[in-house]
Amino acid sequence: METTQKPHIGYVLFTFVVFFGAIATEFHTVHLFRLAQEIQTWPKTTGVVVQSEVKETINDFTSLVVYKYEVGGKSYSSSEIRVRGTTFKSESEARSFVKKYPAGTEVSVFYQERDPTKAYLEAGLESAHYVMIISPVVFTLIMGAGFFELLKMRRQYDEQFGDRNTLSADHSGL
Repeated sequence: METTQKPHIGYVLFTFVVFFGAIATEFHTVHLFRLAQEIQTWPKTTGVVVQSEVKETINDFTSLVVYKYEVGGKSYSSSEIRVRGTTFKSESEARSFVKKYPAGTEVSVFYQERDPTKAYLEAGLESAHYVMIISPVVFTLIMGAGFFELLKMRRQYDEQFGDRNTLSADHSGL
């Protein structure tokens, strides 16, 4: 004998939250994707790396590169290198990254004309940007399908059994 159970509302709420969380993640990812493209069109100036080191955190390693640059006779400094960040899982990856920017090195700095405090050393899209934009889409589709399937199952259960539990009074064992 097959027992039909109504999907617990907790499952529905969980998939709902994750589904909309995935949508929010996708909006953020699209913003980063567009920013990476836009930076290529920003004006450039010359800067100098003043600090280049690897910082260890609890779970990963961050490449910290600080550089100074001038725009319109005013000095600025930044540690933004690229849109997707400079945090790595392995120390060797982080060290390899900072080797590209040793202290004292002259660098090209892309800066935002209307707000020169916003600057990056790397512009354009990398393959990782495409992965970043596609992954949340796939996850959103999967969670959305799960969410709507659970809603469908709950509706079918209500149509078939009404608002009863799976065990009727006749089968309660009393």
